[in-house]
Amino acid sequence: MRIGIDARGVYRYMDGVGRYSFSLIRHLASVDRVNEYVIFRNQGTDKPLVEAQNFREYPVGFPALSLRSCLFFGQVIRKEGLDIFHALFPVTPLYGIRNLIVTVHDLMALNFPGFFSDRNIVGQKAAYYFHKVMMRLAVSKSKKVIAVSHNTKRDVVDLFGIDGNKISVIHEATEPHFHKIEGVGVLKRFRENYHLPERFILYLGNAKPYKNLLFLIRAFGLFHRQWDSGYKLVVAGKRERFYQKRDRHYEALCQQVKGLGIQEHVEFVDYLPDEKLPLLYNAAELFVFPSLYEGFGLPALEAISCGTPTIASKTSSLPEVVGNAAVLIDPHNVDELADSIHRILADRELRASLAARGLAQSENFSWEKAARETLEVYRNTMLES
Repeated sequence: MRIGIDARGVYRYMDGVGRYSFSLIRHLASVDRVNEYVIFRNQGTDKPLVEAQNFREYPVGFPALSLRSCLFFGQVIRKEGLDIFHALFPVTPLYGIRNLIVTVHDLMALNFPGFFSDRNIVGQKAAYYFHKVMMRLAVSKSKKVIAVSHNTKRDVVDLFGIDGNKISVIHEATEPHFHKIEGVGVLKRFRENYHLPERFILYLGNAKPYKNLLFLIRAFGLFHRQWDSGYKLVVAGKRERFYQKRDRHYEALCQQVKGLGIQEHVEFVDYLPDEKLPLLYNAAELFVFPSLYEGFGLPALEAISCGTPTIASKTSSLPEVVGNAAVLIDPHNVDELADSIHRILADRELRASLAARGLAQSENFSWEKAARETLEVYRNTMLES
């Protein structure tokens, strides 16, 4: 087979789609030395995504989420004579694709009001309808759909009305460097190098409204007022230095922190390189992920893979990902989250139990397994074509 994969979701800042793309391609290279792959990537990428004889990279001069891509990328694909084209995000060219496979991570852009709220009103409407039209076209044109969770599969069936038998659920995973770190000295040096507090509660991710960070800050403020424990809240993931602009969602968070009078107890930390994230998780006493909606929820899996006690919302895909390895809360109940934070931090045995259950749960997810299952989707697509 000659397989094309759209890896233009991989940027210097690795968000969920980028990390999925990078990990899947690397592990496909390790499990498949037979088929030929063409990896379409962004121009200006510093180094190859993967080095393998049966993988070739093709720089593309326009971004994946653009009208130019929808109109002209199909010409590039057609010239490559591909048997299969795998889009790692459900926005694809309008024509020129044979045997399309689409990965759907989530339908947040369509299901969650305010997903594009960092744009003006015209930009919000344009982005919403662009995604609505292009996602529907992508899943309807595709031979197969890969969903990263059963929750996402249900959303695709409910919103687009396609046959569930067309959809394969293939879970994401963490890379091996996300593991428990026992060295106290290593973590101490990490905290010092990044000016982190000695005892802190961690959130990692963006600040869009569906992440529910205003709720987290309110709950932390309540926890701090009731128990005054000396813990700080670290909110990690700011990206201003990459985009050279202010993030108004972070500005709203800062205003709330100021209004609650907890400025000395909340720290906003910029983006950390991927190789440093396991240290960040291990250095935290507790990880809190209070999202209203997640297609998968990779940060929660990364946290439990590092043995970090975790609180997560009992919504969307998160119970599917963390199983019994996290305390699940109602993401609208401030008192419940504040009480859960206190209960975990005050109970050493509970923390140890959560850490052990997290390490066990994380063994159910593997990028090698995901790559082999994806390869099987490619084979079945060719058999049915």
